[in-house]
Amino acid sequence: MNNVVGKKKSSQWLYSLFNPFHLNTIQTPRTIPTEYSMKDMSSTGNTNTTETGQNENSLTSLDLESSISSSSSSSPLRSSKRSSPNPEPSFQKRTKLVNSKFDEVSILHEPLFDKSLPKNFNILDINKIEYAIKNLQKSINTIIEITPDIIEFKKLNESNDINNGRKLQITNNELISLSSRLKTLYKLKKIPIFDNIINSNIELNEEDIENLEKISNLNDSIIVKLPKNETISNINIKGIKNNLPELPKINDNKLFERVFTHKSFVNNKNYLNNSELLKLHNERLEFLGDSILNNLVTLIIFKEFNNCNEGELSKIRASLICNKTLLKFAYEYGFDTRLKSFINKEAIKSGDQKIYADVFEAYIGALGIERGNDLKEVQDWLIKLFEPLIFELKKDLNKEPLDNNAKSELYSLIGRTDMHPQYKVIEEGDGVEKKFIVSCMMNGEEIGKGVEKSIKDAGIRAAMEALKNKEMLGKYFLERQKIEKPVKQERMKRELMKKEARLKEMEQERINEKSNLPSTPPSPIRTDMFPIKVDLQAPIDSDSKGELYGLIGRKIGDKPEYINCTDSEGNFITELRIRGILICTTTDRSKKKSMARAASTLLNNKPALEQICKDFRTKDKAM
Repeated sequence: MNNVVGKKKSSQWLYSLFNPFHLNTIQTPRTIPTEYSMKDMSSTGNTNTTETGQNENSLTSLDLESSISSSSSSSPLRSSKRSSPNPEPSFQKRTKLVNSKFDEVSILHEPLFDKSLPKNFNILDINKIEYAIKNLQKSINTIIEITPDIIEFKKLNESNDINNGRKLQITNNELISLSSRLKTLYKLKKIPIFDNIINSNIELNEEDIENLEKISNLNDSIIVKLPKNETISNINIKGIKNNLPELPKINDNKLFERVFTHKSFVNNKNYLNNSELLKLHNERLEFLGDSILNNLVTLIIFKEFNNCNEGELSKIRASLICNKTLLKFAYEYGFDTRLKSFINKEAIKSGDQKIYADVFEAYIGALGIERGNDLKEVQDWLIKLFEPLIFELKKDLNKEPLDNNAKSELYSLIGRTDMHPQYKVIEEGDGVEKKFIVSCMMNGEEIGKGVEKSIKDAGIRAAMEALKNKEMLGKYFLERQKIEKPVKQERMKRELMKKEARLKEMEQERINEKSNLPSTPPSPIRTDMFPIKVDLQAPIDSDSKGELYGLIGRKIGDKPEYINCTDSEGNFITELRIRGILICTTTDRSKKKSMARAASTLLNNKPALEQICKDFRTKDKAM
């Protein structure tokens, strides 16, 4: 019997706890004070009106509160559960109580229209809907993961680990009660739509559409106010000029839009996590496309250039898949106008515009995701796309190597002061597909033409071609000879006169030098003074070697001779000889110091220096 009673009480408790109307029950009626009811309701003749009074036409404060709560979310009376049990109506609300007619409450007056107003739909609504759905998924997931069902809720309420205040807070919370009921129904598999919402798997069939059309008001209209973006357009599958191979189609529309969505366009979606953001922009697709493009182009050029080594193949591949080439393809297919980003277009144009080359790689990455391992369609498209560039590369490989000395060689053959080869750009290039054309002109006549990717190289090619133009070279060579022969003869005459004048000056200098020679020394050189003794304690002057060289040269017109060798211990041995006489012998670990010590020894020995510097060039012998 006790068990039956216990179960009955438990079921009553659960019913009272999870009855959706339980928490809205108001047990204590609230009255309107006499001093305000008399003033506001003088027309009715009542002096004091309450919710429990007999006058059915009177508007109570509770009725007003419930009316305002249902019609205006901003009303202070909405959150009645957070206020005191019997809050006093404010003076402003009391004064708005007129008589018993509900439609005479001024704050509830609504405008009337002859027909339904059209619904507005703008870009802000899109963001609101996206944000709301994301929060809905998160909220449902939270309810499923952490909310207890009604049985678990009962155990929590009966637990001694929770104090009574906390129990009351949980028991009287309508939102907690609602969440628990939802969790219970979910566990009973009565609301499977929860899983569909979380997994974004809501599907409609044709019957659903037909039923919706039956209940929808076809007279209702919707005004779309989305911003127009004139720069967004469709891509050109065969190129702007209709001269490119047709783009392989990306069948998945979401994947297609992701290719043309830059990271800046979705960075403001703060309610998404990083993994969700990665699926909205094209950076990962670009990474994949870069690898696929690199591999497919490698296979193409490996087959096309049979005679190139790995280094040459690497250069060829780099020229084909560089940003400049991919940027050109992106422009020609119209990828630049399709890209969605929040980066200023002028800022992109003033930069390297790599952002558009990245879109081209992202497109290939998307094709790789759809095609999987079967990339034959993509490879065939790339073969056709790169065919003109490969043709030009093959022509370049067969060209004669550039001769960087061609211009100077041409000038040396036909150039002169008043006329020389000039290089004129006939046609500008873009450095990728369109090449520069430069003409080599001589006296207004073209003698050579060069075509290359840069102006400098095109000029060199023009000079190389001019050097092969024997007829024109012969013509201008003879013209230069005719003009330069008299000039050359005159120049040679002037140079001959200068040479004769210089010879006369040199002869006069020789005569003057002979007159200044000293007389014969009174005695010969005393050879018994040599070799002189070396003082190992004397300081070494690092400039002594140069000083001795200059002194001997001035005095006797000779120069010192240093003979070096090493001993068994690695020391340097230096012999100083002048006029064939051994002056001294020095030893040091350093070769430089050993020679400097020898020179210093002679410079410090004045008698020996005087003997070795005797000058025997006399006037009589010189004359």
